Amino acid sequence: MSGVQWRGRLLESVSKNNNYDKIPYMQLATVRGDGRPANRSVAFQGFHGGTTGVLFQTDSRSPKAAEISLSSWVEACMYLPDTQEQFRLHGQASLHGADTPNDLLRQERCRAWAGLPHEIREWFSGPPPSQIPKSPPEAFHHAVPGPKDSPADSFVLGLIDVMSVDYLDLQQGRRQLFTRPHPDERWSLTETCA
Repeated sequence: MSGVQWRGRLLESVSKNNNYDKIPYMQLATVRGDGRPANRSVAFQGFHGGTTGVLFQTDSRSPKAAEISLSSWVEACMYLPDTQEQFRLHGQASLHGADTPNDLLRQERCRAWAGLPHEIREWFSGPPPSQIPKSPPEAFHHAVPGPKDSPADSFVLGLIDVMSVDYLDLQQGRRQLFTRPHPDERWSLTETCA
């Protein structure tokens, strides 16, 4: 029940925050190959089906994709200013492109692609992230797949198998820790001081 509780609270809180035009963002921390942390913003794409698996989008050519392939442990943090809530989600991430064998993930990937503005879809057709261009910028203007087309090959959906959630409600002065030691086990809830 606790897993359903934090999941519902997160969805409700996102809908109450007016500062998001279309897509809410969260910060995703990974571990670099040299052991140092890396942090960046990623678009929160909801949940995988009816599970507590959190979806985000990324470019398969990005450093974060390489970092996740080296160490799947990640932490995502979403602060919602209108309701003064913070969700810190800890778990293991996996990346899913066009070749994923999971039908639902393929559908969720297409849904996420269709919801992107043209300017963001364009990124996935350009040069790889963090690469120093070897050609002038105009050389990278390629045809960009539309919202109803198949997503660009570099567009992947990340899935965080959440193992713990640190929920902080600053308005209520309340903190709750939701944990599960193993993916097949039930969630537990611990109330702590904020």
